[in-house]
This record gives sequence, structure tokens and C-alpha cells, in this order.
Amino acid sequence: MGAGEEVGIKGDKAEEHACGPDEYGSGRNFQVKGTPGEEVELTLFVEDGKVTVRAYMATSRRSRQWDSNRGWARHTYAVIQDEGGQTLPMTMNLRRPGVFTCTVVVGKDFDKQAGAYFLNFQVAIDGDSRWVFYPMQAGGLSGEVIVNRPPLHGNGSDVPFSIYSPSPERTFQITLDLTAEDRRNTVTWRAM
Repeated sequence: MGAGEEVGIKGDKAEEHACGPDEYGSGRNFQVKGTPGEEVELTLFVEDGKVTVRAYMATSRRSRQWDSNRGWARHTYAVIQDEGGQTLPMTMNLRRPGVFTCTVVVGKDFDKQAGAYFLNFQVAIDGDSRWVFYPMQAGGLSGEVIVNRPPLHGNGSDVPFSIYSPSPERTFQITLDLTAEDRRNTVTWRAM
């Protein structure tokens, strides 16, 4: 720790939970900052599949705890829009665990070749662009394109899903179905 650094304990993002171990953890870590020589007590608890990581800095009496979530809530999912990078959280359908949805609006970007307004997007695990679901090929229609799972080493993908609309400012619902047997139905969208 460098001299003059602000004392603090944090994860990559304040709202993050402890998660894993699974294939989506590469390159993710906890960060502890403090004054030079300050001791930090780190504790890891694992009980019945629940993970808790606790950091305590004795000198400054600061602590932080990260707890894992169980089941379908162990990760969050978000739609990352192309062009501007807006990230929109997805919400799990409580009647259909493993199915997450998000509402988006196709803007005024027009694709002359397709003759339609469009919105490009990807679906990210924990809002991290390194871990995205992406189509096997660009330009496929909802339910027709095979959906690839995020790469094992978190390299991301540049291939987006594309929603096409005959008119601008049209609302669509994007669905991530982690229970889908047919990979073409893992990520779908429909006009509202």
C-alpha cells in the first residue's frame, strides 16, 4: 500500500457479492487499501454452499463483508447496450426461476441495409462485459440464432444481438432464459 492512500475496503463494485467459485471468476478480486504497515485480518467462511469473505483493519477499525447469494440469485444479469454502453439490470421472474427480463427502447439509429431502426446489445453476467452471452453470428432474429455462453476465460465478445424495428422509440422486452434447452431460446426479445 502506498503512503497517503485513503483507507478503505471494497470489491470491484460496492454492490457486489462474493460469488463462485465458478467459471466466471477469472480476473475478479477483492481490494483492500490502507496505510503502510496496517494489518488486515481476512476471514473466509464456507458453510452449506454460502460463502462469506470478511476483511477487518484493526488500526482504522474499518471492516467490510461480502456474502454470496444462493441459487439463481448467485449472479446478476444486465443488458449492455452498444453505442454508449448503457447497462440495464435484468429482473428475475419469480414464477419462473432462471428467467430474467429487461425492457429497452430502440432509438433512432437506422440500418440502411436492413431498412429498420436497430439496437445492438449483449447480456452480461454481473454487469461485466468480459462475461457476455452473444450470438453465434451477428444479425440473427430472436429465437433463430444460436446463443453462445460467456467464454471461460472472460475474454468477452464483440458480436452483439440486434433488435430491428420498423419505427423508432419502440419498446422491447429482452429475456435471458437460463433454463432453455434450445440455445436459440437462451436470449430472445419481443415488441411490447
